[in-house]
Amino acid sequence: MRNFKITSFLAIALFLILAGLDTFVGIGLWWYFLLFIFWFLVMAIGSFSMSWNFYLKAFTSKRNIKTKKIAITFDDGPNENTRKILDVLKEKNVKATFFMLGSSMKNHMDITKRIAEEGHGL
Repeated sequence: MRNFKITSFLAIALFLILAGLDTFVGIGLWWYFLLFIFWFLVMAIGSFSMSWNFYLKAFTSKRNIKTKKIAITFDDGPNENTRKILDVLKEKNVKATFFMLGSSMKNHMDITKRIAEEGHGL
């Protein structure tokens, strides 16, 4: 987030400097265009490069991680397929997070209880 704030502050400051110079000296329009292109490129690269930590501190910036981990999520359940998924997760001793719809939870209370009993995230 700090990188984004610094970039935004610098872009605004440079724009104000250009506006001041344009008022007193008269500069070409291409300076404004150059500033916009530079700002746009930094914002674009910052948006796509996780290691820059441009908007948020990225998890990928921690180079000293010893174990590999992933997060498994299931959305819009539970439904009849959730039983099969729970069986596989239990067989492999894996935990997951389930994002559920209220109406589906009411229709499949037994599956919802099983998800909670097996220690998965709700």
